[in-house]
Amino acid sequence: MKTSLLLSLLQYSTVHALASSGATSAPNAVKPLLFSSHSQRQTPNTVTLTYLEINSWLLSANGVTILVDPLLEGPLDFGIPSLYQGKKRVIPPSGLTDALPPIDGILITQGLDDHAHVRTLQKIHSLDPTVPILAPPSAKGALKAAGFLSTDSSSQVQFLYHGDEAVIQSRSSKDNTSTLGVVATKGARVGPPWQRRENGYILRSESSTQSTTGKSSGPSIYIEPHVEFKERELSRFAPVDVVISPISGQGLPAFELVHGPSDTIRLLETLRPKYLVPMQNGDIDIEGPVGSLVSEVGSPDEFQQRLAKSKLNDNMELVDVKPGEDIVLSF
Repeated sequence: MKTSLLLSLLQYSTVHALASSGATSAPNAVKPLLFSSHSQRQTPNTVTLTYLEINSWLLSANGVTILVDPLLEGPLDFGIPSLYQGKKRVIPPSGLTDALPPIDGILITQGLDDHAHVRTLQKIHSLDPTVPILAPPSAKGALKAAGFLSTDSSSQVQFLYHGDEAVIQSRSSKDNTSTLGVVATKGARVGPPWQRRENGYILRSESSTQSTTGKSSGPSIYIEPHVEFKERELSRFAPVDVVISPISGQGLPAFELVHGPSDTIRLLETLRPKYLVPMQNGDIDIEGPVGSLVSEVGSPDEFQQRLAKSKLNDNMELVDVKPGEDIVLSF
């Protein structure tokens, strides 16, 4: 029993979507989320985003709508509910999957529960077992548990290694012009040093035959939830139009889980975006003793101060993000 508990704690120590133990509770939203901006016809020069808290996003670009790291059904507990449960502060805790607009694909950045949430994936599978999914190899266990990798499944799961490319196509479009190109980049290391890094992603409105070094025909987007990246790798894609990233982090006494403001500034200097869309993946309410192990790394105020001292503000807009509210970015 003690060994099992220790292993659970060690597994937990590799994840990041936690808030400090002193977080103040806030009621969940009661108004329905309509996602009306995603349901409208998308133009090639817009990106529509909705933050669904923790690491989850709804994103539409070039006529393609995708879910990123969906956590929509029930709490976050990493399989250790007696030690930890994380709950969103604004978005309803369950039932959101049924309210989503038609989804063309799912993008998963990591294989842990706060990115590949089994209960949410099970619900999605029950509603749409053929939805295309792009994920790192570490998500195989979660996807299998959700039913997507069963022998009789007709799902379209593609595991991407660093540098791999894929295309998500609109499932309602009758031509091949509504596509979103995806390139997997090196992301977070959430285990021991020898473990393979998880994924970040470059998303681009482009044709399926365009090379990784070619320029996008529409807005480009970068997303990675730990602020972990390789500058030389990402510099090949610069500049991008939109960066979705935390602006403050969380850490354990020995190391940072989500990196703080200084690394976000370094990321922005590398990619030189037109828009920074901040995510606060540690802003959740927690129950259980494990949350007290995690402390904040930096703060949004510190990030604002560092940003003011940089030259990034001259060409970049910091987007105001409110969970559950659609954001439409124009180019």
